[in-house]
Amino acid sequence: MTYAFIGLMVLYRLTEDDAKKTNMRREDARQKIEKMREENQIDPRPGFQCHVGNFVDVGDHVPMVVTMASAGIVNGKAFLDGNDTLWVVGAIEGGAVGEWEPITNG
Repeated sequence: MTYAFIGLMVLYRLTEDDAKKTNMRREDARQKIEKMREENQIDPRPGFQCHVGNFVDVGDHVPMVVTMASAGIVNGKAFLDGNDTLWVVGAIEGGAVGEWEPITNG
């Protein structure tokens, strides 16, 4: 078992729900951007953000920084291949989906 602490970078394995929600946000953003371009209405408001990036699959490994650790359970911010992140709550160490594992050099 790895000692988890705040700031530790680990690998998180995406669940089916993680992948579904991420892909839905990204597809919704893609459609809205296309519509805005067609209508020549790219939103000029500061802070406007669309969730763009590559689609993800169940079981994909993504880097995650631990933001809370207690008794082997962690919360963290998982970094996706795009401009958004995924908030992970209550993950345990392991190799299954929804779990985190240490980053190794091999």
